[in-house]
Amino acid sequence: MSESAPRPVDRHLFAGFLRQHRGAAVAVAGWSLLEAVPALASGLLVAAALDRGFLAGRPAEGFLWIGLLGAAMVFRALMTRTLTPWLGRLVEPLRDELVTAVAAGAVHRAAAGARDTAGAGVARLTVQVETVRALVSALLRSARQLGVSLLMAFVGLAALSAPVAAVTLPPVLLTLLLCVPRLRVLARRQRRQLRAEEALTAAAGETFDGIRDVVACGARDRVADDLSARITDHRDAVRAVARTASANTLLVSLGSHLPLLVLLLAAPRLLDRGRCRWANCWARPAI
Repeated sequence: MSESAPRPVDRHLFAGFLRQHRGAAVAVAGWSLLEAVPALASGLLVAAALDRGFLAGRPAEGFLWIGLLGAAMVFRALMTRTLTPWLGRLVEPLRDELVTAVAAGAVHRAAAGARDTAGAGVARLTVQVETVRALVSALLRSARQLGVSLLMAFVGLAALSAPVAAVTLPPVLLTLLLCVPRLRVLARRQRRQLRAEEALTAAAGETFDGIRDVVACGARDRVADDLSARITDHRDAVRAVARTASANTLLVSLGSHLPLLVLLLAAPRLLDRGRCRWANCWARPAI
């Protein structure tokens, strides 16, 4: 987690972890696809309920299709329940391996005579490892489900009405293109926050270990100013991460509603040209 650590090491570490736990990774991918099947079928089922049931004057058949949609949601819940233990089999071993790697790195640096404080090592072993664990867990729970469901939803939408899919796809792609650079900015600011946290922990550890020498030498004001500067730097880094994360959340929220707005604007023309029926235009897949 230090500033001089090469970035490719993190990628190689995670890639090696996935290779070691290939069975759990394959299981997560497989159950994720099954979990997203209702997103693929939901739009088709709603369109069938409208076209073949309610709009055709056959409400019983319409309720039958709605019942199938409810069964698909139950199936999704069962797949999510089955998937959850496999997510734990990836997240918890990752935390254990990170703790081992951080501890081994601290021992190797100490053996090589590198100047490294115990406070920075404690910060890596506690806060930073837990932060990585929480981020990976959130990605596996939320981003994984959103990405797979979004893909399946667009496949279902294309099968339902290709013109509607063609209208709604560009706003989603635009949102993704805008989000990628923002994620890189967020990653840079998170690394800066981690470095500031390590520097603050190290400086505080050195100060408290030598507090008697600080008082004896009359260096209280100078040490206090140094700690205050590190606290300010850490505070600014945390605020920068929070601002970037909030902006990303706002961008994703706006981007998630943009396809519906575009569809509302394009619906009259699509209906006039006969390229989509009423049910096809409004039976959106459930993501």
